Amino acid sequence: MVGVSSLSLKYAIKNGKLKFSPDLERLKEKGPSAVDESLFAVEFSNFLSGDAPDVYTDPRKFFRATYFTQELKNIIKFAVSRVSGLEGAPAILALDTTFGGGKTHTLIALYHLFNERNVAIAVPEIRELLQEVGISEIPTTKIISIDGHSIDPSKDLWEILGEALDSEELKEGPKDVPTIKEVIRSVGQPVLFLLDELVVYFEKIGASSERADRNKAFLHSLMVAVAGLKTPLVVITIPQSQAYKRASELLSSLVQILERSAKSLSPVSKGDIIKILKKRLVEHVDRNFANRVAKEVAVLYGSYSDTTKIDKLAESYPFNPELVEEVFFGRAALFENFQKTRAIMRIMAKTIVNILAHLDELPDTSLMISAGEIDLSEAAIRDELTRPFGNNFKEIVEVDIANDKGDAHAQEEDRKKEGRTRFGTHTRIATAVYLYSLYPEVQKAGGTPKDIVRVLADTSLKPGTVEEYLIKLYNEVLVHLWRHSGTGKYYFKPEVNPRALVRRHAKDIKDTEVRKSLLKTIPKVFKSTNYLKIHIFEDKVENVEPRSLHLFLTDYEEVLEEYKRVSQEEEFAGKEKSIIVQETFNRIISRMIEITTPNRNAVVIVLPDPEMVPKLTETVKQRIAAENLKKERKDIKDELSEIAKEYEAKTLQMLVATYTSAAYYKGNEIVIIPISSIVSEEAEKKPYSERIFEVLVSKGKVLKSVGLAYVEELMGNKVYIKVKELLDKPAKIPKLPYVPATFLKEGIKNLVKEGKLAYLKWSDGIPLEVGEISTANAAKLLENLKLGTELSEVREGDFVLKREYAEELIEKAKQKKADVIAEKIMKHLSDGYRKFRDLARSLPNYGDEDLKEAIRTSPKLEVWNGEEGLFIRAVNGEELEESERRVLLNGFGGPIEDSTIILTSELAEDIKRRYIIDMGPVGPIGPTKPRGSKGPKKIIVEWPEKGDLWKGLEIAGKGELTDDMGNVLGILALLNVDAKVSLVAKGERVDLKIREVEANDAQKLEDAARAVSEIEEDIDYTIILEFSEGIEVDDEVLDYIEPLKDTKSKKEFTVEREA
Repeated sequence: MVGVSSLSLKYAIKNGKLKFSPDLERLKEKGPSAVDESLFAVEFSNFLSGDAPDVYTDPRKFFRATYFTQELKNIIKFAVSRVSGLEGAPAILALDTTFGGGKTHTLIALYHLFNERNVAIAVPEIRELLQEVGISEIPTTKIISIDGHSIDPSKDLWEILGEALDSEELKEGPKDVPTIKEVIRSVGQPVLFLLDELVVYFEKIGASSERADRNKAFLHSLMVAVAGLKTPLVVITIPQSQAYKRASELLSSLVQILERSAKSLSPVSKGDIIKILKKRLVEHVDRNFANRVAKEVAVLYGSYSDTTKIDKLAESYPFNPELVEEVFFGRAALFENFQKTRAIMRIMAKTIVNILAHLDELPDTSLMISAGEIDLSEAAIRDELTRPFGNNFKEIVEVDIANDKGDAHAQEEDRKKEGRTRFGTHTRIATAVYLYSLYPEVQKAGGTPKDIVRVLADTSLKPGTVEEYLIKLYNEVLVHLWRHSGTGKYYFKPEVNPRALVRRHAKDIKDTEVRKSLLKTIPKVFKSTNYLKIHIFEDKVENVEPRSLHLFLTDYEEVLEEYKRVSQEEEFAGKEKSIIVQETFNRIISRMIEITTPNRNAVVIVLPDPEMVPKLTETVKQRIAAENLKKERKDIKDELSEIAKEYEAKTLQMLVATYTSAAYYKGNEIVIIPISSIVSEEAEKKPYSERIFEVLVSKGKVLKSVGLAYVEELMGNKVYIKVKELLDKPAKIPKLPYVPATFLKEGIKNLVKEGKLAYLKWSDGIPLEVGEISTANAAKLLENLKLGTELSEVREGDFVLKREYAEELIEKAKQKKADVIAEKIMKHLSDGYRKFRDLARSLPNYGDEDLKEAIRTSPKLEVWNGEEGLFIRAVNGEELEESERRVLLNGFGGPIEDSTIILTSELAEDIKRRYIIDMGPVGPIGPTKPRGSKGPKKIIVEWPEKGDLWKGLEIAGKGELTDDMGNVLGILALLNVDAKVSLVAKGERVDLKIREVEANDAQKLEDAARAVSEIEEDIDYTIILEFSEGIEVDDEVLDYIEPLKDTKSKKEFTVEREA
């Protein structure tokens, strides 16, 4: 793709792709003020008097410089046809210049056409027109030219025409139509009446006077007479002007009366104006280059596939049709004092001379002569575009857009941003808006961003870019720029816009008002919560409450003043901003907080960027100004309300953009971090204080969730700690991240639920030390000590305990509790035994599980499962068969069911003794002492033998825990029997206890295996395996336990073996 710079207007001029007329080239050193209007426009009176330039008086030069518009061609054909006596040609041509102008050029063209026939017929365009109407020669014609500016107002029209037609009769007074016809016939040849500016004449004699009526009546008679003849022609101009309103209406009414014989024509239409400009002002255009530029502009317009538009742009080059046809011809020309074709010609001629004079300053991105090339800093151009519209427009331009001094608002902005005041972007856009504002009806004045793009034809200015510039110009820069609320069009008008009023009034707002306003606004951005407290402009951090994070917003004025002081100190002269800001922050922080400040870990100091402070305060001033003006300016109250709301929102944004750093203690060092650099999308929707909180979380200053390690760090060497003390701890330990109490409580709940911490709902009488546990308080301790359960709340008066310690308490308390229940049970065993179902009914205050636990743990109680009759016979001392004795003895132990018999250990020992000894019955069994026994014995061996009843296993070792634990779990899986596994492992960093996990509890076994696999150091350990019932050792069991020999640990098997 061709580079844009090689298609620019500057490139075209410098490389000969575009050449302007020599008359303009000669003036580039003198500038646009040297452009002589007479080169492009002349008064008919001056032409008639010979005071016009050669280009008008010399017919050859004139026709060479003339672009034959379609209407001019029609007028010439009508005129030649009429004087040649052809049928159908109108007798009266009224040149209406309301919509185009060109009337003087048309009159001169007709004058030369009939006065210099030989020259005219040599002009190709004229020769072609004669052929079209079938005429080979231009008839000799008498020309009567009258200009309203130059005729003597003391004379009447009949006198003036009498002199021109050499008729004494006509000079004597107004005559009737036949007489006038006879006078015209007497000339002996066709007569062409060129009547220009008669409105001026009628105004001179009084358009509403009796004399004017007589002259009007004569003019009417003249036209009727001409219409009644074959060859004479009247060409009369009828400008529509408020200055000559009555006279214009008078002449228009005559034409309307003679409608059948008259024809109204506009010599120049919108489609002609660029062709006229090119004919008069441009000498050469490289057609191929113009086509390439047209395509580039079409792309800019979004019309890259519209061949019609591309062709139009190429034909118009170098003139932007949006500027010439739509803005100048379609808008500015609607103003009465804007001279349409003549004014456009002057403006473009002066613009071209100015472009040539300042060619190097032209942007490389501008493709055509467009609105941006209309340089309003040049007085000659500025006057052309302000004078016809009134003095107010001149003030608008010179204040807001451009002036000779270069200090208009748009120029100042370009000086700051681009280092220039001519052809700067802000000025070019403002100029384009101004030109679109030249429309008589205010509601239709102005242009949208897309309009501005089209009228600028600048590749650097797309709609979005232009809109950004317009918003800035409207909000911050220009005074007279307005915006239609409905259409979104921007336009200029003399009144100062509301935003400019606000900016002016903002200068009078005091700093104390700003501060008062900010104190009300800041809580909308920095909001306190149950875990976050906001402190605004406090001088010093005192002893803050430890349960919440405290954000201290530093005083923006104090920070700015300190920043200025540091900047002026010799030590920091020439230093980078970041160094000066750092020093400023250090000084502010040192005044606010010290290493000895209590609870300093809960404190974060929020600091403003010193260079953003003036922008913040200016925004607040404008908001206050808008609110104040609402009370004074009822006429623009709605606009001011909108501005006030906008600046209120902007104030909130500016607070965020200003307070961008946070400082806090990490250990004994101050850390300063940026706030805005780390913000999640979710956090963007929250108040800024919570966004700061999120940044502090991301930096590790604050935690929202805690693990076991953090809580244990807070507890230190303590095995238990009061909740109140624990919640206060994070604020006191700067080496740790800070955790607000809200999140710490949730962490405690989660850790208790996971079984990593224990929680004691404490009240008087509940022991905290193992040695304090008694049968009196054990039950209460167990009831209130929570481990592995959900907590509904965390209370200050309760305690948090480390898990290992809690387990010791629980074990001790359970034992104590079991002892108490066991004593109760003993009291209900009046015969020394009782079924569990009956026992539970007689002890309703205890649950089944409590009863079973007491029975299992008490050395005073045993259980027996089997047929009740057999048990009664044994109690009664009856003789039992060998098989019955074996069933009896095997019934001891096992699970406790409703039918299980609970008996005293003493009774159990008696039964076992009696039926293990090989002797007959000796009467009912009573509480006698055991007397020796024979039969199976429980012994401990290094390895079991075939036939043994395997009751349990204890493994003690070091460094082989994973292998041994894996083997034990593997054996359990193969045997698939009821059993319990316990583990105690202890090292420098490990203290692991797993108590009596049931073999059928897969989840707990899996957790145990995982815990073992995570231990890396060589530690001492003991594994205990207990079977609910003995396992008879056979070859298969021996195979199962064979892998145990692979480790060096000590193994002790508990078995029962025949004595």
